[in-house]
Amino acid sequence: MKKNIIISIIVLLFISCAQNKETDKKDLSGFTFEGPEIDLIKKAVQHFTKGELDAYRSCFSDSATFVHNRWGNDNSQPIDELVKIHQAAKDQRKGDIEILNEIYEVVTIPNGSKYGHGWLEFSSENKTGEKFVNTVFVSWGFDDDKLAWEWAIYDLSKVPDPYKK
Repeated sequence: MKKNIIISIIVLLFISCAQNKETDKKDLSGFTFEGPEIDLIKKAVQHFTKGELDAYRSCFSDSATFVHNRWGNDNSQPIDELVKIHQAAKDQRKGDIEILNEIYEVVTIPNGSKYGHGWLEFSSENKTGEKFVNTVFVSWGFDDDKLAWEWAIYDLSKVPDPYKK
């Protein structure tokens, strides 16, 4: 009798573990156009366009990085370096950056990791009167309730000089 009980317990444990493995493999993929990650992305973009760079920086984790106009994570730099570039461009800019068009999404891949994407069309004018209109694709990674990295691609011929370095 004891032997049957022990075998039954082992079988139940095995089935229980097998069921947990099935749940661990659940596909969590999806996408959305709203939610806390979208709100965070929009907040960062709004602070950037208004030149509120301390508030922009606060949207990122302490160890956040960025890559612009390079493939993947090639030569990533601390986000603080990007804030300096934004500041140099702001110093040359007349007024705020205008958002002409914007689309945001957050994609969740099967393991549950989330990536934000933005397609933006910006317009700005330098103090010299030079005007810039540029379409930008941006991808972001998340670290809890902060942005962990930014990866952007845009036409370098249509941006202020600080972004060309």
